Amino acid sequence: MEMLALTSYSICYPFTLTIWGMLISIVFTICFMTYVIGTHGVNLDEYKHKMFEVEIVLLSKKNYSRFMSSNSDTIFTSLNVVITAIAVVVASIAIKVQQYYAKKQSDREAMTDIFGMLNETPHKSAEKNLYDAYKETGTLMKDGKLDPNREGPAEVVRRNYDQIGAMISSNLIPSTEYYRIFGVLTSVSYFILKESIEKEREKHKYHMAHFTNLAINCFNFWDKQKKEEKPEITDPKNKPITKDMLGEKIRLPKEIWWKFWQL
Repeated sequence: MEMLALTSYSICYPFTLTIWGMLISIVFTICFMTYVIGTHGVNLDEYKHKMFEVEIVLLSKKNYSRFMSSNSDTIFTSLNVVITAIAVVVASIAIKVQQYYAKKQSDREAMTDIFGMLNETPHKSAEKNLYDAYKETGTLMKDGKLDPNREGPAEVVRRNYDQIGAMISSNLIPSTEYYRIFGVLTSVSYFILKESIEKEREKHKYHMAHFTNLAINCFNFWDKQKKEEKPEITDPKNKPITKDMLGEKIRLPKEIWWKFWQL
């Protein structure tokens, strides 16, 4: 019904406007002639001039009516284009807002999972085992390789941090929040295991690459903060850990990323 009414209006409106324009012009002409004859008498030159003005008004209204009649489709098409454009913009904004809140929810869920992983008893026990061992001897190595008694705890800690590093590199975890909460702990744990990781890397080039990059990123994050905000990052023997002591980041080739996404 609304579409029918709109169509009828678009057809009848120019015709109606033309009729009203003609009636208004006729009434105006009669009134004007009465005024001229009644007040000034009949002056043909002035009368012709005034009639010329009336004809201009009449022609203007007719042209407007013709314009509306001949261009009604174009006008409504333009309106549809404008309305569609506005609808697209509004929909785009709504989608962006929805994506923003979905990302925030995803980040909260990811950080909840990280809290669960790093606060679980196996991880905390393994990390404490390595920390105490390093504090006592200053190393986890024995006879040029990782102490067999530390293999189990080291595997738990390395696996968890390497997985977290890969997830942060893939933007699955909010990096800044992680650096603030777990950055110091991650850097210290990597420093304790660094010697054994580098030894294993002689055989496997990308061994614990994500863990390595994660620890260095965590350290760099805090190293860039203001002095009054910067925490003291020390090893279990309370000796300061410097940037050079953590070494360089590992540059991963695209093939490694592709394999990771296929897992």
